This record gives sequence, structure tokens and C-alpha cells, in this order.
Amino acid sequence: MATGTEIYTRESAPRLPGVAPDLGGCSFASRARSGLGVDMMVVPMARMWSQVRLPLALQPAHPDLLFVPAHAIPFGWLGKSLTVVHGPSQFERTPRCYSLAQRSYLRLTTRWAALRCPL
Repeated sequence: MATGTEIYTRESAPRLPGVAPDLGGCSFASRARSGLGVDMMVVPMARMWSQVRLPLALQPAHPDLLFVPAHAIPFGWLGKSLTVVHGPSQFERTPRCYSLAQRSYLRLTTRWAALRCPL
């Protein structure tokens, strides 16, 4: 079953060229997913993908803008960023569904995303 972020990506990614036709793009993922409507470059890693593996993959690409549809902007990425924070209070409203480590990570990365993408 697709996650909410995957559904969002599947619906919005194919529309990006129509909204910003002058921008090119490359999509990265930790594992192959079908039906998202975009070509993905799979750079596998089981844990800490957005904080470790993604920044390494971005180095040779030198993108002008990093769009992350799941709020976890890499701490090591200093370039321009755009993100979407989905249901930021979900992990606060139902803390029993998340471990302390997960809640801590979600709080930290959500705050970082808000600082890095203030508009």
C-alpha cells in the first residue's frame, strides 16, 4: 500500500514540468517504486537515507534546488530547498504509534525543514 507521501509524489511530480518548464530535474529514491510518474535514480541505503545517502548522491548533481516531498531536508545540504510537511501533528497527536526516537527525529527534521524552507 502506498504511503501518503508516495501518493502526493505520484500526483504532483508529473505536474512539475508544466508549472516550471524551465527547470530540469532528477528524482532520487532509496528503493524502486512503480507508478510515481517520474523516473527515479535509485540510491539504496536502509537507514538514514535522507541524511546520509541522499547528500552523497547530490554532490555530483549540483542541483539549483532540492525538492523533498517528505520534509526531511538533509542537515548537510546547504543549497536551496523546497519541501512539504505532511500532517506535522500526527506524531504528536498519536505518540503511541511512534517510538521516542522516531518522535524526536520527526520533531528535529520538521523544525529543520521550517528553518530551511521558510516560505
